[in-house]
Amino acid sequence: MTISSSDYIEIETLERITIAEYKGKSKELKWKHDNIKRLHTIIAENITREEKDGKLKLLIKGNEIGIEDTEEIIEIPSINSFRLMQMVVIQQPDQHILLRFSDPIYKSQDLRGLIRIKGEKDLSFSINGSEIIAYTPSRFTGTKEVIVEAGIMNTNSYKTPKKIEQELTFEAIKPQVRLIGNGVIMPN
Repeated sequence: MTISSSDYIEIETLERITIAEYKGKSKELKWKHDNIKRLHTIIAENITREEKDGKLKLLIKGNEIGIEDTEEIIEIPSINSFRLMQMVVIQQPDQHILLRFSDPIYKSQDLRGLIRIKGEKDLSFSINGSEIIAYTPSRFTGTKEVIVEAGIMNTNSYKTPKKIEQELTFEAIKPQVRLIGNGVIMPN
């Protein structure tokens, strides 16, 4: 899971106010921070998939940083379940769709036709563990319907059981300016 902040947050503070629980027990979190983009990725370790689906509760106690408490429930699929867990648009540096699955994906399968954007053609794909990255042929703006057909296969030869259709928002890149160093403006 990734936390995005609009303002700078001290790393130590964010780690201290973020709590993960699974089956009533606290779980240790590993972090990857990108303070320039204000993105903080969380990895909860040592969660065992069992016969029944489970739920990981992620709580951010926001009083210390001036926001409301935030709670997110993340589904932990059963060991016998292979499914799409998350589908998001990554806007920069190259616009693409990131699809996260519950299990590692079989790398040698042809994904053309299994993942598509309604009304668009020519997606290209890369597979990395349990993630598929679908690259768009050009930058899109606006809302597009993304269709993930049943039949994507994991490394154990299980296939996703159902078709999923989800609307995603594609954004134009906003111009960015960053000042480097401390300058002085001298009048003429």
